[in-house]
Amino acid sequence: MLYKNILVAYDGSDHAKAALKQAIALAEAGGDCKIHIATFYDIGYEPAEPGAIFASDSGKSRSLDDMKADVEKKLAAAAAAIPEGIERDYHFEFGKPGPHLVQVAEEEKCDLIIVGSRGRDFFQEMVLGSVSSYVAHHAKCIVMIVK
Repeated sequence: MLYKNILVAYDGSDHAKAALKQAIALAEAGGDCKIHIATFYDIGYEPAEPGAIFASDSGKSRSLDDMKADVEKKLAAAAAAIPEGIERDYHFEFGKPGPHLVQVAEEEKCDLIIVGSRGRDFFQEMVLGSVSSYVAHHAKCIVMIVK
């Protein structure tokens, strides 16, 4: 099956790199394919001020500008991994990754979403949930979960 628009959830992790690698392989095999790379910051709400400071998961405070710089670095690394000749697009949003991935896939008419698996066990998955689980249950296109 040839895909025309592939959406990849990318956060710079090894799981995301594996998902991007799979998207590249499919795009190279299929010819005329565009890869959409999406990344997200879930801070619990939409930021209002550019200079606002947020507490991160690591306990360190970060400014909105620092977070954007981090995202730009991740997206640049993803872009460097994609060979010349493969069309690409980038999406960045604040908020929950699962719903945003589904929304971007619909807006961009993606026929495949590729997400990395975090490797959680069944109990962790039930308690914590996951982006891959949300996307698999809500997307209107094919979803590939890469380990």
